[in-house]
Amino acid sequence: MKRTPMHFFEALSAIPRTSGNESASADFVEALAKEHGYFCRRDALNNVVVVKPSSPGMENAETFMLQGHLDMVGEAVAGSSHDFAKDPIRLIREGDVIRADGTTLGADNGIAIAYMLAVMDDRDLRHPRLELVFTSQEEIGLIGASALDASDLKATRMLNMDGGPEGTYFVSCAGGTYVGVERELESEPARGNIYRIEIDGLTSGHSGLAINLERANAIVLCGIFADALRRVGGRLVSIEGGDKDNVIPASATILIAVENDPEKLLTTLRDNMLKNWEVADPGMTIDWKTASSDR
Repeated sequence: MKRTPMHFFEALSAIPRTSGNESASADFVEALAKEHGYFCRRDALNNVVVVKPSSPGMENAETFMLQGHLDMVGEAVAGSSHDFAKDPIRLIREGDVIRADGTTLGADNGIAIAYMLAVMDDRDLRHPRLELVFTSQEEIGLIGASALDASDLKATRMLNMDGGPEGTYFVSCAGGTYVGVERELESEPARGNIYRIEIDGLTSGHSGLAINLERANAIVLCGIFADALRRVGGRLVSIEGGDKDNVIPASATILIAVENDPEKLLTTLRDNMLKNWEVADPGMTIDWKTASSDR
């Protein structure tokens, strides 16, 4: 029986594969290549290159490349005990929809890998010489792709299978830049009460694909609180939020030292935020309380 892309997606979902932990998923790809006797090479970063020879009669056709990344973003709902280093992604079927139980699904880019594995596995498919390139650590900066040895690759055309909506094709792509900022900060003893403001329950999403949906960013909201309180004498104690570079922060916490009573200002800011994002982030919660600080 022919193994379908969904067969491989389900198998892949059972393999932990967050960025930097792609070894087992690379093993899986390598094992399938060896099962079919295909050329396969793997580097220290767990990039895997598989070459599937052309179908009979297609020997003179131009080599074509398929490419996807092995890693996924690992995020779980608050209170989850899921361990992305060892636990499988638990899939839930709801009609034609598949989602994960309390975690990210890993369809980015697991569905691409599943299709590539199905192409590798299909002996009846008519195709030119194929170079199937599986890269690692894409989600944290294209690290695997940047280090990939491409000296023996022959394809002049490729299909990167890491797009967005089904049936949509991109003919180009954007780059990315990391910026590091260092600055000397002067500290002083906190005066007044320390207010701990907690923002939670935001819809979140991929910072690329969902950036146009006008969802709130918890760190940005903390910045709005900090700026408003600064104008009435508030001083920043600390701010914490976000976990992954490419995930819109769903929660964040900021501590502000305030000498005057800020309750009216805090209430106004909270009410405005809840109203402004009531459609995009209906689950948003904003709470505060006084807190001690040794800073």
